[in-house]
Amino acid sequence: MALWTLRKSRVDVKRMAEELNVSETFAQILGNRKIFSKDLVKEYIKPSIYFMHNSFLMKDLEKAIKIIISARDSKKKIFVYGDYDVDGVMSTVILFKAFKQFGCDVEYYIPNRRFEGYGLNRDCVLAMKERGCNIVFACDNGIAAIDEALYIKELGMGFIILDHHEPAFSEDGETDILPIADAVIDCKQRDCPYPFKYLCAGGMAYKFVKALFEYAKAQLENEAELFVFAAIATVCDIVDLCGENRIIVKNGLRILNSGRRMNIGIKALLECQSLKKRITEETLGFIIGPCINASGRIESASEAVELFLEEDYDQALIKAKRLVEINQERKKITLEAYERIILSIENSSVKDDKILVVYDENVDESVIGIVAGRVKERYYKPVIIISKGEEFDKGSARSIDSYNMFENLFMNKELFVRFGGHAMAAGLSIEHKNVDVLRKRLNESCSLSDRDMMEIIRIDKAMSFEEVTVELANELDIMRPFGKENSQAVFATKGVFVVGLRYVGVNKNIIQFTFSDENGVTLKGISFKHFEKFKDYVEKSFDPEIRKKVLDGYVANLDIRLDIVYNIEINEYNDNKNIQLVLVDFRQYQSER
Repeated sequence: MALWTLRKSRVDVKRMAEELNVSETFAQILGNRKIFSKDLVKEYIKPSIYFMHNSFLMKDLEKAIKIIISARDSKKKIFVYGDYDVDGVMSTVILFKAFKQFGCDVEYYIPNRRFEGYGLNRDCVLAMKERGCNIVFACDNGIAAIDEALYIKELGMGFIILDHHEPAFSEDGETDILPIADAVIDCKQRDCPYPFKYLCAGGMAYKFVKALFEYAKAQLENEAELFVFAAIATVCDIVDLCGENRIIVKNGLRILNSGRRMNIGIKALLECQSLKKRITEETLGFIIGPCINASGRIESASEAVELFLEEDYDQALIKAKRLVEINQERKKITLEAYERIILSIENSSVKDDKILVVYDENVDESVIGIVAGRVKERYYKPVIIISKGEEFDKGSARSIDSYNMFENLFMNKELFVRFGGHAMAAGLSIEHKNVDVLRKRLNESCSLSDRDMMEIIRIDKAMSFEEVTVELANELDIMRPFGKENSQAVFATKGVFVVGLRYVGVNKNIIQFTFSDENGVTLKGISFKHFEKFKDYVEKSFDPEIRKKVLDGYVANLDIRLDIVYNIEINEYNDNKNIQLVLVDFRQYQSER
C-alpha cells in the first residue's frame, strides 16, 4: 500500500505565475521542485548545452586524452572494453566511432554476459592482448577491476578507466580503493572536482571525446549522432534526470525528432517497429532500449554495437529486425521467470523478510535484473534474485530509495566472489553455500521501518476535473523528459465516479476508465499496472453478481466511487488528440464526513 502525501512549498503561486507568464497550477508544480526564479525556469524549460560543465574538471581526463593522442601518433592499438547493457553498448559505440574518426587503430570488445560476465576478467584481458592490444579503455566498468588492472600491467598494456559506478572504499569509509591504472575517470571518486556526479558512462564518453577533439583542435564531425547515443544511454541507465543529464536527453530528443543526421541503426530500429510518432524518453526507455539490452541478454551485445556502426541501410534493417525478434524472446523468458518467482515467494517464509533474497536455479541469468526490478516493484522491498551459474551462482539486486544496496553488500563483501554496482542496483557472483548466509545477514542487520518500505506518492495538487485542460497538459509536456528526479506532475481528485470501464491489451490487463467528478465533468483515464489491485477491490467490495458485471466491463448504474492519483497527458491516436489521465494509484473513496 502506498502512502499519499501532498507536497508543500512556500511559494506565492499567484505572483510567480504572473512573473513567469504561466498558469498558477504550473507555477505551483515548479515551486514544488524548488524552481523559483526566471533563471532557474529558463534553465529547466530550455536546458541548453551551454549550461554543461567544463569536461576538463574531471580527474584524470586530460591525462587520458594525452594517452589517446600518443597512442594514435605511435600507431598503438586501443581496445574499447564495454558492457552488455544499453549504457555499455552506447559508450562503446561513442568511443569507437570517435577514436576511428580521430585516426586511432581501435577495436572493441563486449564481454558475453553468460560466459564472461560483467566487467574485466583475466581471460578477456588475455584475449585482447593476443589480438594485439596495447591499451585497454574500459567504459561502464573497470572501477572494481583491482586484480584485473594488475594483470593488464603484467602483460605490458596501458589501462584507462571511464566508469560511473561507486568505487570500493576502506574499512573506515574514508578512502576510495581504486585499480592501478594510467587514468581513472569516475566522477564518484572522492577527489574528483567535477560538480555533477550523476552522468552515466554514455554521457561521460560523449564529454570525453568532445574534450579530446577540442584539446587536439580537431573537428568532431558526427557530434550530433554521438549526442543521441549519450541520450539513449542516459534514459536507459535510469540515472537522475536533472542537471547535465536533463540537458543531454532534452537535446538528444530534439536532434532525433528533427530527423537530421540520424544514425542508420537507430533509423532502422524505429522503422522496423513502425514508430512514426514523436520520439520521447518513453520511446528510448521502453522501445529502443529493451531491444539493445535483449541482444546482450539472449545473444551478444556485439550485435547491437554492429547495428549502430552499420553504414548500409538494408543491412541495418536486417540487424534491427533481429534485435526486435530477440527482444520478443526475452519478454517471454522474463514473464515465465517472474511468475515462477512470485509463486515461490508467496509460498515461503521469504515473503516476511524485509530484504528479499530469492534463489531460483532455473531463472535465466540474462533476465535476472529485469525480474529483480519487477519483484521490487510488486513488494516495494529491496530484492536480490540469484540463479545458478556456470561456476558460481549469479545474482542481481534492485533497491528502494531508503536502502543503499551497494553499501550493505560491501559490508558483506567476503561472501562474494565479485560484486559491483551502486545504491539502487548491483550485480554479484557468490558461492552457493553463501546464499542463505547472505539472506540471514542482510535481514539481521536491516533497520528499515514499515514506513521506509511504503512507496510514497507525492501529490503536486489536489484538483477538480474542471481544472484539467488542454492548456495545462501542454504546459506539463514542457517538463519532459521525465525520469528519476524529474518525475511527472501528480494530481489527485477525491470521490470520482467510474461511469465507463473497458479492459484492453494482449492479456486484457490494461484498464480504460471513464471518470466523472461531482460536478459532472467527464474525463478518460487509463491504468497500465493496477489490474490485480482493481480486481481485488471489486472482489472485496461487491456481491458475486455485481462483481461479475464489473469484471466484464459493465458499470452502468453501479456506485463505484474512487479517490484517484494521476498524471495528465495528451493522448494521440489516429491524428486525434485528447486529454488522458494516467492512473498512478487509487483507493476506495474516503468521505471526509
